[in-house]
Amino acid sequence: PNQSFSTIDATMMDRIEVLRGTSSASLGSDALGGAINFLSTQASVRGTGEVHTSVVARGAGAESSAGLEGRANWSTDRFGAVATASARHMGNPVAGGAIGAQPFNSYNEWSASGNVAVEISDRQLVRAAVQTTQQYDVLRAYGSSPLDFRKFTRQNRLLSYARYEVQPNDLFRSARVTLSYQRQGERFERFRVAKNVREREDLTVHTMGVQAETQFDFSRLGNIVAGVDMYLDRIESAASTGALADEQLILIRSMARYVPKSQYDSANAFISYDVDLVPTLRLFAEGRGGYVRIGVPSDARLFDRLGGGEAAILPAVQSIVGVYGWGAHLRYQPISAASFSAGATGGFRAPNI
Repeated sequence: PNQSFSTIDATMMDRIEVLRGTSSASLGSDALGGAINFLSTQASVRGTGEVHTSVVARGAGAESSAGLEGRANWSTDRFGAVATASARHMGNPVAGGAIGAQPFNSYNEWSASGNVAVEISDRQLVRAAVQTTQQYDVLRAYGSSPLDFRKFTRQNRLLSYARYEVQPNDLFRSARVTLSYQRQGERFERFRVAKNVREREDLTVHTMGVQAETQFDFSRLGNIVAGVDMYLDRIESAASTGALADEQLILIRSMARYVPKSQYDSANAFISYDVDLVPTLRLFAEGRGGYVRIGVPSDARLFDRLGGGEAAILPAVQSIVGVYGWGAHLRYQPISAASFSAGATGGFRAPNI
């Protein structure tokens, strides 16, 4: 789905990290040159048992927006929990002078999240979290006009995970296993007003994942992070069309961007290493390797929208494809206010389905 930062609710966030240089070992093969990592608020333990709450109301005249946000957290010596919720309306932005209000930009949204932590022992911790965001009537401004406009009439995201963490000793700093599930869905519609035509595409992607990771601290000899991960994607896709006022649209198989019931599987191993060569010079190096496989039903067909014909899916599309990524860079920091970095990255990313 074509989801961007707009589906990330700031109420859920603890901080944003800008990762420079190679990050593919920990974040996947797409992060060869760096990444922006949004980290949600984590529940903490060792609290006093008190409940802390906050409620914030926001509004802006320049975009006719209004929102309400709430947060609550509670922790004891061995248990902690955090919950957030928000609802907001984004109106049409208003420009100065004769430009005035910019139509077709308003939308509505609500979000909620929960995060719990349970300390089994001084060195063992279990975490679980879930968060969801729902948006309605989000205009896709690119390519839209009053007589031919596109919008996401429904857009949603659900993220969840459960994690077990252990800290065996000072050398074997930590090990953790994470199970995750994500669902992204959208209903994208195009309104051809001049032709009285409405086109709709429903797309949902289910992603299940498992990751195992270990961290070693060799003191002056550096730090090593190594692990494996595996993800399974399942795709539901349907397209339909009809008149603007029709409640029930007609399914048109050839309009769908993705083959229904397709799947996308990947498995990888990764390792990263960082060390201070001298007090002012630090080395980062990492590598990742694995495979991806696209699974398409045997009766699936490719449609040629220009010629009107169809053809069978090429066998090569369903082959197992090897992927890899690597990188290394040096950071020189002579003073705390300045640093200089140089490095090299390479790799072959997973093909799009």
